[in-house]
Amino acid sequence: MIKIEGKQIAIFTILITFFFKLYLIVFQIGNKDWEPDSYQHFLELKTVYSNFPHNLDIGIHVWSKPLYSYILGIPVKLFDLDNFLGIQIINLLIFSFIAFLVYKIAKQIYKNESVGLFALIATLFSFLLFKSSITALTEPIFTLTLVLGFYFIIKEKFSLASIFFGLSVLGRIEGLFFVGIYNLWLIYKFGILSYLKHSSQPEAGPPLAGVLKVLTNKFVKYLIVCWILTLLPVLIWNFIGFLDTGRLFFIFDNGYPTVAGQYGYGSWLDFPKRLLLQEPLIMVLFVASFFIFIKRFRKLEYMKELLMAFILFSGFTFTQMYFWVIGQFGSAGLMRYLISVMPFAIIFSCLCIDFALQRIKNKNFHSFAILSFITILILTLAAHFLALGPLSSKWITFEPEFKEAGEYIKENYNEDIYLYTDRPEVIYYSDRDLQMSTIFYKFQYDNGAPGVYVWTESWGESITGITREDVLQNREVIENIEDKVLIFEIE
Repeated sequence: MIKIEGKQIAIFTILITFFFKLYLIVFQIGNKDWEPDSYQHFLELKTVYSNFPHNLDIGIHVWSKPLYSYILGIPVKLFDLDNFLGIQIINLLIFSFIAFLVYKIAKQIYKNESVGLFALIATLFSFLLFKSSITALTEPIFTLTLVLGFYFIIKEKFSLASIFFGLSVLGRIEGLFFVGIYNLWLIYKFGILSYLKHSSQPEAGPPLAGVLKVLTNKFVKYLIVCWILTLLPVLIWNFIGFLDTGRLFFIFDNGYPTVAGQYGYGSWLDFPKRLLLQEPLIMVLFVASFFIFIKRFRKLEYMKELLMAFILFSGFTFTQMYFWVIGQFGSAGLMRYLISVMPFAIIFSCLCIDFALQRIKNKNFHSFAILSFITILILTLAAHFLALGPLSSKWITFEPEFKEAGEYIKENYNEDIYLYTDRPEVIYYSDRDLQMSTIFYKFQYDNGAPGVYVWTESWGESITGITREDVLQNREVIENIEDKVLIFEIE
């Protein structure tokens, strides 16, 4: 009789899920993506290595995410990709690997194959992670750096963990939060505070001797090395930005906007309510696991690592709630901000699964319990996919008039005529990059910058400061698409 191991089941599950998602990308989603950011990021990928090396500076900006732009820009250039498909497949591969890492982490922490397989399937079929895995957005590669960092924590390879947590900042500027939490956690992990307290006692000798003793301690030296490794990527990035712009604190003064309410404000309950709707099983297990953790933390072999997972998810979620309430740092209250920490919510939530399985004496019932949890996950995902009841989350927001405008530009204008528009979708569907196209603002319009302009009802006034009336009164409209998109020229 052939014995099937858990690792084989995990790999088979990943492969089946991969081809199912690939089918959705190719035959259901088509040449579309989730939101304007997807289109803008892909345009940056198309541009960063074009006319090499003159457009390399595109990748250093905070909004462009250097890790995403420079790495994923390579296949776009090599294979001359002109649509989302290639990047969607790469992101799908990245998330498949993330799921396998979560499986390995959970299996090692809980010493239970069933728990590891649940963590794998939860990662594959979590609504937020499923949705992110079939996009062209920046979250997958950012999430990968964090999960790799946590994986090497579990393996006690802290130098590698430090490198990946440091690289996370290049994936998204929010990586600074994770670098800070990780470096503080290392102090706790190595017991540095207890050592410092002991070194400060009178019997430790003169103050200078105490300082030298601290600095020569192997754990303190290792801690300092880890800190340096986490900070190097952001220091190098900021230095390159300084050389390019002359701004000493490039990352911060070129970062997310600090204008309050630029994208609106929200309630403290917005994220919790949507988490319960979109990830009900994981959130219920997460809360239950918290109480189990409080009761049993002294008995847990990986207590410090589970505490780290809890803080990464709950701490980061709280920061996003706070930024949304005060309307700071370009927060639009989007649930995709939490994609990067969902794997940690899943890892921590498995504590409840493990606790339950340990108390089930009948081994056959283990499989039934796991299958029940998996069924709930898949039914929740299906309910979102079909937009049943309150689960009305749109999988894709797609306005066909932007595609029509892009195709009109492609058919009627040469690429040497500059394109100004307020929506990146128009540039994408015109089959251009950012060398002769841009998101325009009022000063370009007022100064009469020559080119073809595409003004949209959705963003035209808010982005450019130009009203419909101003366009209709002062410009000759060449094409009016459903009264939602106005195309005109300035010579």
